[in-house]
Amino acid sequence: MREMVESDDYFQVIKTKLSEGKLDPGQYQLRSGLVYYKGRILINPTSSLTQTLIAEHHDTPSEGHSGYDKTLQKLKKAVHWRGLKNSVKHYIRSCDTCQRSKHENLNPAGLLQPLPIPEQAWEEITMDFIACLPKSFGISAIFVIVDRLTKYAQFVALSHPYTSKTIAGVFIANVFKYYGLPKVIIPDRDNLFLRATILARVFVSYKSPD
Repeated sequence: MREMVESDDYFQVIKTKLSEGKLDPGQYQLRSGLVYYKGRILINPTSSLTQTLIAEHHDTPSEGHSGYDKTLQKLKKAVHWRGLKNSVKHYIRSCDTCQRSKHENLNPAGLLQPLPIPEQAWEEITMDFIACLPKSFGISAIFVIVDRLTKYAQFVALSHPYTSKTIAGVFIANVFKYYGLPKVIIPDRDNLFLRATILARVFVSYKSPD
């Protein structure tokens, strides 16, 4: 690696930029003949050394052909190169031993099944966010609630940060107030929706005369 740092054009450019102050010295450092990036040894991404390093952290008997995450984390402790994640992913996908001996532990997912059509309006709804919008009067997100039968939608402007309690209050004010509690709520897998739905149900139960 020290020979590569001395002779490789990739590192000559980095060393020149370091000497001219064009690179952040807190990130790039030259120590003991090696270039470090954020405390890890920097490798030229086009060098064959990248494949050798991945093999040493994946193929050896002591490593036992570890998976993508484990191999990546071990490499990230010591070295860095641009495209490290993709290099590890591609190497493991092309590993003959892994392809022959490792298999999925899950049953095949099968064909996608469409959801049944609701019988009444506002019986089943979907919820999602349109986030990371340019701020306008402090608003940077839209909470979208859609009835699956009529496709009627409610768009509620939100400002960051919003919590599960905030979403539950918005749900009560914009859905439950007018249409009652839906039988089915279909969100994405965001924990925020799960907690908000639970809070909304608790609130409705608490306010119910029953």
